Amino acid sequence: MAAPYIYVAGPLFTPYERGYIEQIAAALEAKGYRTFVPHRDVGLSDGFNELSEEERFRTIYHGDHGALEACDFCVALLDGADEDSGTSVEIGYMAGRGKLVYGLRHDIRGPVGIMAWGVCGEGKRMARSIDELVTLVTTYSPIR
Repeated sequence: MAAPYIYVAGPLFTPYERGYIEQIAAALEAKGYRTFVPHRDVGLSDGFNELSEEERFRTIYHGDHGALEACDFCVALLDGADEDSGTSVEIGYMAGRGKLVYGLRHDIRGPVGIMAWGVCGEGKRMARSIDELVTLVTTYSPIR
Protein backbone atom coordinates (compact mmCIF):
# COMPACT_ATOMS: atom_id res chain seq x y z
CA MET A 1 0.00 0.00 0.00
CA ALA A 2 1.35 3.43 -0.95
CA ALA A 3 2.06 6.02 1.71
CA PRO A 4 -0.67 8.64 2.13
CA TYR A 5 -0.54 11.49 -0.38
CA ILE A 6 -0.77 14.96 1.21
CA TYR A 7 -1.78 18.23 -0.44
CA VAL A 8 0.36 20.99 1.12
CA ALA A 9 -1.63 24.23 0.84
CA GLY A 10 -0.75 27.79 1.67
CA PRO A 11 0.01 31.19 0.18
CA LEU A 12 2.69 31.03 -2.51
CA PHE A 13 3.32 34.66 -3.32
CA THR A 14 6.74 35.26 -1.75
CA PRO A 15 9.97 33.27 -1.62
CA TYR A 16 9.48 33.00 2.17
CA GLU A 17 6.01 31.45 1.79
CA ARG A 18 7.15 29.02 -0.90
CA GLY A 19 10.26 28.10 1.08
CA TYR A 20 8.30 27.50 4.26
CA ILE A 21 5.77 25.30 2.44
CA GLU A 22 8.72 23.32 1.06
CA GLN A 23 9.99 22.88 4.65
CA ILE A 24 6.58 21.52 5.67
CA ALA A 25 6.62 19.09 2.75
CA ALA A 26 10.19 18.00 3.51
CA ALA A 27 9.30 17.25 7.15
CA LEU A 28 6.35 15.10 6.04
CA GLU A 29 8.40 13.39 3.33
CA ALA A 30 11.08 12.58 5.91
CA LYS A 31 8.40 10.58 7.76
CA GLY A 32 7.52 8.64 4.59
CA TYR A 33 4.53 10.60 3.31
CA ARG A 34 4.18 11.65 -0.31
CA THR A 35 3.36 15.34 -0.89
CA PHE A 36 1.90 17.58 -3.54
CA VAL A 37 3.22 21.14 -3.40
CA PRO A 38 1.40 23.37 -5.91
CA HIS A 39 4.26 25.65 -6.95
CA ARG A 40 6.72 22.77 -7.10
CA ASP A 41 4.47 20.29 -8.87
CA VAL A 42 2.34 22.47 -11.17
CA GLY A 43 3.30 26.14 -11.27
CA LEU A 44 6.59 27.98 -11.56
CA SER A 45 8.18 25.25 -13.67
CA ASP A 46 10.44 25.83 -16.66
CA GLY A 47 8.57 27.74 -19.35
CA PHE A 48 5.63 28.53 -17.09
CA ASN A 49 6.07 32.31 -17.37
CA GLU A 50 6.05 32.11 -21.16
CA LEU A 51 2.45 30.85 -21.11
CA SER A 52 -0.43 33.27 -21.54
CA GLU A 53 -2.34 34.24 -18.39
CA GLU A 54 -5.22 31.99 -19.42
CA GLU A 55 -2.86 29.05 -20.03
CA ARG A 56 -1.21 29.62 -16.62
CA PHE A 57 -4.59 29.79 -14.90
CA ARG A 58 -5.78 26.64 -16.69
CA THR A 59 -2.56 24.77 -15.85
CA ILE A 60 -2.72 25.73 -12.18
CA TYR A 61 -6.45 25.10 -11.78
CA HIS A 62 -6.47 21.67 -13.43
CA GLY A 63 -3.22 20.57 -11.79
CA ASP A 64 -4.30 21.66 -8.33
CA HIS A 65 -7.84 20.31 -8.74
CA GLY A 66 -6.49 16.94 -9.85
CA ALA A 67 -4.21 16.84 -6.83
CA LEU A 68 -7.05 17.78 -4.47
CA GLU A 69 -8.94 14.77 -5.83
CA ALA A 70 -5.93 12.44 -5.67
CA CYS A 71 -4.58 13.42 -2.25
CA ASP A 72 -5.73 11.61 0.87
CA PHE A 73 -5.75 14.73 3.04
CA CYS A 74 -4.40 18.26 3.31
CA VAL A 75 -2.11 20.31 5.50
CA ALA A 76 -2.41 24.07 5.25
CA LEU A 77 -0.30 27.02 6.30
CA LEU A 78 -2.86 29.42 7.79
CA ASP A 79 -0.72 32.40 8.81
CA GLY A 80 -1.71 35.98 8.08
CA ALA A 81 -4.32 38.48 9.18
CA ASP A 82 -6.80 36.31 7.27
CA GLU A 83 -6.22 32.91 5.74
CA ASP A 84 -5.17 33.09 2.09
CA SER A 85 -8.25 32.95 -0.17
CA GLY A 86 -6.87 30.18 -2.41
CA THR A 87 -5.88 28.14 0.61
CA SER A 88 -9.37 28.63 2.04
CA VAL A 89 -10.91 27.25 -1.16
CA GLU A 90 -8.54 24.27 -1.07
CA ILE A 91 -9.25 23.34 2.55
CA GLY A 92 -12.98 23.86 2.05
CA TYR A 93 -12.89 21.60 -1.00
CA MET A 94 -11.04 18.89 0.89
CA ALA A 95 -13.41 19.10 3.85
CA GLY A 96 -16.38 18.97 1.48
CA ARG A 97 -14.97 15.75 0.01
CA GLY A 98 -14.75 14.28 3.52
CA LYS A 99 -10.95 14.46 3.66
CA LEU A 100 -9.04 15.51 6.79
CA VAL A 101 -7.51 18.97 6.96
CA TYR A 102 -4.62 19.89 9.27
CA GLY A 103 -3.73 23.52 9.93
CA LEU A 104 -0.48 25.23 10.86
CA ARG A 105 -0.56 28.71 12.33
CA HIS A 106 2.22 30.62 14.07
CA ASP A 107 0.68 34.05 13.70
CA ILE A 108 0.55 36.06 16.93
CA ARG A 109 -2.42 38.13 15.71
CA GLY A 110 -4.81 35.51 16.98
CA PRO A 111 -6.60 32.32 16.05
CA VAL A 112 -7.74 31.25 12.60
CA GLY A 113 -11.16 32.08 11.25
CA ILE A 114 -14.07 29.99 12.48
CA MET A 115 -14.47 27.98 9.27
CA ALA A 116 -10.76 27.11 9.08
CA TRP A 117 -10.91 26.13 12.76
CA GLY A 118 -13.94 23.95 12.03
CA VAL A 119 -12.47 22.05 9.08
CA CYS A 120 -9.35 21.41 11.17
CA GLY A 121 -11.38 19.19 13.50
CA GLU A 122 -12.68 22.12 15.54
CA GLY A 123 -9.08 23.00 16.32
CA LYS A 124 -7.97 19.46 17.19
CA ARG A 125 -5.85 19.26 14.04
CA MET A 126 -4.24 22.71 14.41
CA ALA A 127 -0.52 23.01 15.08
CA ARG A 128 1.82 25.87 16.03
CA SER A 129 5.04 24.42 14.56
CA ILE A 130 6.11 22.04 11.82
CA ASP A 131 7.14 19.46 14.43
CA GLU A 132 3.73 19.66 16.08
CA LEU A 133 2.03 19.37 12.67
CA VAL A 134 4.01 16.23 11.81
CA THR A 135 3.06 14.73 15.19
CA LEU A 136 -0.63 15.44 14.52
CA VAL A 137 -0.47 13.96 11.04
CA THR A 138 1.26 10.79 12.24
CA THR A 139 -1.30 10.47 15.05
CA TYR A 140 -4.43 10.89 12.91
CA SER A 141 -3.14 9.55 9.56
CA PRO A 142 -0.34 7.08 10.29
CA ILE A 143 1.52 5.30 7.53
CA ARG A 144 0.43 1.70 7.59
